[in-house]
Amino acid sequence: MAFWGMCSDLVLDLGDICETVSAVIVREEASFDSCVVAELDEGVRLEVPWIGQGRRIKVKTHSIKGWISCKTRRRGEPLVTKVQPQLDSFLDDFNVGGDYEVMSNAMLRAAEAVHSVVISALPVGTQIKIVEIGTDNKRHAKVATPELGQEGWISLASNTGDVLVGTTMRLTICC
Repeated sequence: MAFWGMCSDLVLDLGDICETVSAVIVREEASFDSCVVAELDEGVRLEVPWIGQGRRIKVKTHSIKGWISCKTRRRGEPLVTKVQPQLDSFLDDFNVGGDYEVMSNAMLRAAEAVHSVVISALPVGTQIKIVEIGTDNKRHAKVATPELGQEGWISLASNTGDVLVGTTMRLTICC
C-alpha cells in the first residue's frame, strides 16, 4: 500500500526530498500545539519519512526532525516543493575545488541563506571555484571568483531545476 500526501498540486511520497520555498516552523509532533523544534529558512532540503493528516508532513535534515505544514492554511500556497531526482543527480557532479562557469546571472551572497546580503551580481561567463557545498542545501555553494577577487555563496541551480552553473569550457587555439 503506497503512502502519499497531497500538498496543493504537489504529491509527496515517503522518502522524497523536498525543499522549503518559504520559512517554515518545525514542531516536535504533528499537533500545532506541540513544541517548536526549529524555524527553517527558504531553500532548506528535507527528507519526508512520514506523511501525516491534511497538510502535515514529518521531515528531517542532518540535524533536525519534526513536523511541518506543506502548504499555508488560508490560501493553500505551497511551503515546500519536491526536488526532482535528476536535479539531485546533477548536483552530485559538483566538487569542492572544481572550476566552473556562471551560465545565468547569479547573486553572490554573504551567507548560504538566500535572504543574506548580496555582495555582487555575477554575469554570465564569470569563472568560479567551489570552496564549499551547502550543508542544508546542495544547490548552494560557497565560491571564489579568481577574476573578481570575491568570495560568497551562489545557487548552482534553481529550485525548479534550471542550471545556473556549468563546467568551464575554454578553447585554446594554437597557430
